[in-house]
Amino acid sequence: METVLTASSASEPPGDAARGLARLRELSPDILAAAVLTRSGQPIASDPAGDWQGAVAGLWAAAEATEATGAGAGPDAARVHIGTEDGEVFAVRDDAYAVVAVTRRFALASLMLADLRALLRDLDAEPQSPASSEEVSA
Repeated sequence: METVLTASSASEPPGDAARGLARLRELSPDILAAAVLTRSGQPIASDPAGDWQGAVAGLWAAAEATEATGAGAGPDAARVHIGTEDGEVFAVRDDAYAVVAVTRRFALASLMLADLRALLRDLDAEPQSPASSEEVSA
């Protein structure tokens, strides 16, 4: 599959996100599709391309709605895991990014979530480009 890059602004590292997705797919052959988005839902990189923004918004909305049912996730959910008969969806997010992976059924949840969190940490650790530093200081 081909990773699609979408630079949403100069402060986002689309190349790092694409490399991170490629590394994630190497680590887990169970991944069918994956994406890196900004916290606000703008796609940065995805494999394959698609309407990740709409799908991920629905995913977080569902997680946040569980607060009303007492199931626990609430509006500040940092991770989501949904399993169906056809496959599973994993998502993690922090203050800057969200990473989502769609996998085959029975992917190891703890390992998948750990790999997604590692990608988030890598993205957060990347220094901003000079263009984005100039934007911040201007």
